[in-house]
Amino acid sequence: MQAIITEISIDPAVGWLFSLLIKTLLVLGLTAILAFSLRRHISSSTAHLIWLSGLLVVALIPLVALFQNAISSEGSGFAGVTLLTISPAMQASPVAEGLPSGSILLGLYLLVAFSGIATLAYAARCLQQLNRLAIPAAKAELISEFEQLCEQLRIEKPVSLLISDDIESPISYGLRNPAVLLPANAQNWSPEVRKQVLIHELSHIRRGDWLTLLFSKTLCMLFWINPLVWVASKQLHDEAEQACDSVVASFGNCRVSYAENLLGLAKQRRANTSNNWGLALAQPMYGKHSLSTRITNILNGKLVARLSRSLKVTSLAVVLVASAGFSAVQLVAAESGQADRDYLPTRAVAPQYPTKAAEDGVEGWLLLSFTVRADGLVDANTIQIVDSEPAGYFENTSIRAAERFEFEPRIVDGLAVDVPGVEYLFRFQLSNEGAGDFGRPPPEANR
Repeated sequence: MQAIITEISIDPAVGWLFSLLIKTLLVLGLTAILAFSLRRHISSSTAHLIWLSGLLVVALIPLVALFQNAISSEGSGFAGVTLLTISPAMQASPVAEGLPSGSILLGLYLLVAFSGIATLAYAARCLQQLNRLAIPAAKAELISEFEQLCEQLRIEKPVSLLISDDIESPISYGLRNPAVLLPANAQNWSPEVRKQVLIHELSHIRRGDWLTLLFSKTLCMLFWINPLVWVASKQLHDEAEQACDSVVASFGNCRVSYAENLLGLAKQRRANTSNNWGLALAQPMYGKHSLSTRITNILNGKLVARLSRSLKVTSLAVVLVASAGFSAVQLVAAESGQADRDYLPTRAVAPQYPTKAAEDGVEGWLLLSFTVRADGLVDANTIQIVDSEPAGYFENTSIRAAERFEFEPRIVDGLAVDVPGVEYLFRFQLSNEGAGDFGRPPPEANR
């Protein structure tokens, strides 16, 4: 019988994770260089768009790879014929055993990712409960001012104004039915403070910042292994806060007064505010990690955006990040340890010589085909008898053996893909010597 020898190689799961990490690090590294190098010359809105563009490219990397692999799998076609010779003296046993797969490592990665997604789902439920327990604002002056600001900011969809005892910082959230949620003492704020807070939160709704918050949080869970994803997510939220601060300043509010009010509100927070899980999917107006930077920028007057120039720079930044990112992806895919390679057999099982064929002195052959899946196993539903000589003897034993075959899968752009059309020729001979007494010769086979 012909022996099958395999080479030692990196497991596809390990290679895919490593390739994904390198690609996303490279993309976000370019994004960070672009954002930080231009930060003094652009507005917070522009910087926010640059970080968002980088995260969008990161999200597209696995989707593009899957699309390319699907095309490659569909066009892979005939994969060649491998020969196995079986005699009655042989037992159904593995011909060759390959290296253990990286399914455990991939499983651990996915376990952490799905745990993070489950945490976000729980936070969303808590936010929904927080919204359900909140009460509509009742003060007529507050409602009137809120409606006027919605008109001035050109917010067309209806926005709810709610009051809650469970929060200490104003928050905004929602897509189809957005809401601004204020703490219980908000109705006692001065008109100046109240207006500044409402402008800030309504600006978040107009910009759609809750959607980008949800997107970046989800990306952090899916790409948890990449530290730059977490950095980019934080920068994205910080820039969104400063962009809304710039809107407050553009409404003619005194910068010094706004900074003082922001600091005063932050000091009123209770220490246990962060215990509310619902705030994990909402961005408090005065988060402690970015407050000092925001106040500094407010006082220094670095918030007002020059829209025409910002839009030009943003467009250029998006093109540069996307182009450089995808170019880097292709480069890493070509030069990484997971370069393209064909499938390799690691475990072939010799079929049992049928007892009836041995008793009748029948020799013959059988050619079957199947698909090697991306996990290296044979898809039992795709096993087909291509040809046999004679018919009726060797079909069942050959199919049972093929179902137990294992392979190192084909790698395309760092990802494992299905390989259809793999063909094996089983040659059944009563003696290991000679060419066999076949009524019809078998097809050519790779030896």
